[in-house]
Amino acid sequence: MEGQYLMKRTILNSYYDNVFGIGIDPDLHTTPVVLIQGEFLLDIEICEVSEDLRDRDAAVRMAKLIGYSIESIIDRNSTILATPPEKLPCTKVYVGIEGNEIYYKGQARPNDIVNIALVTGAALAYNWPSTFKVDSPLPKDWKGQTPKAISQKKILEEFNIPSTQYKDFSRPNTTWLQGCCMDVSLPDWKHVVDAMGLALWASQRRLRDSSSTRM
Repeated sequence: MEGQYLMKRTILNSYYDNVFGIGIDPDLHTTPVVLIQGEFLLDIEICEVSEDLRDRDAAVRMAKLIGYSIESIIDRNSTILATPPEKLPCTKVYVGIEGNEIYYKGQARPNDIVNIALVTGAALAYNWPSTFKVDSPLPKDWKGQTPKAISQKKILEEFNIPSTQYKDFSRPNTTWLQGCCMDVSLPDWKHVVDAMGLALWASQRRLRDSSSTRM
């Protein structure tokens, strides 16, 4: 079953355009924080920890730094994220932070998942504004069992970003990157695209739930 981020929106554009998503793909060395509006990529903040730090040391360092990246992207976009509730339609911000689950038959070492869970916990523990709605879906919940390269290609298609698919991941193609003003290295895009998918999953899931309750 494919992830929820592939759901097509069925609500009014005027409502959807006031909805923002923040996606975070926790990692020990490269953790992106992505801001989207609808199906438009607005901003990216990359939190990086030196490869010289490994395992628990890298996790603790990233857990300390992740709050700064979250704060940075919120502050940089405070004008559009801080619409007063009395101004209708008010802004809605939904956050998707990938949760962690140990797969004993998987390729990842259980200890690596435990360490990444420290980063996830730090992101969840951030002092999010009370109006932000935060979810932490497991990988199987937001992208299903689809291979990473195919999943990421579909995410980029949702954003109308032309892509190049490799064996283990997909990223925006060279032409699009040449016109992109965002300072993201080529290796980092494999993390950024997942964060985009998480942001889209969070905002579309909440919108779907809100729409169904109004019917």
